[in-house]
Amino acid sequence: MPDAGDDATTVGIDFEIDFLGLELDDRFADFDALTTGWNALTLAMNSLNRSMGMKDAYPFVLTPPVLGKLRFVHALVAAQAEQAKPALLRPAA
Repeated sequence: MPDAGDDATTVGIDFEIDFLGLELDDRFADFDALTTGWNALTLAMNSLNRSMGMKDAYPFVLTPPVLGKLRFVHALVAAQAEQAKPALLRPAA
């Protein structure tokens, strides 16, 4: 999701979250902002495709149960990434 957001921002598509203005680790920190940006991007992609008579590029809906699972995986990955950081890079408690 963040990589697609980076690409979209590079070509001038503006979202709720500024993917390019964030550090790599920070892009993944706010799950809600990440999914908001993703929803905006996929809506734009699908709208463009439909206007040209093509099928949706992203024909999926992120339902609440799916978002719950993605949020769970996101939290696991974020926790592992935080543990993997050297002590000097961790924010002071």
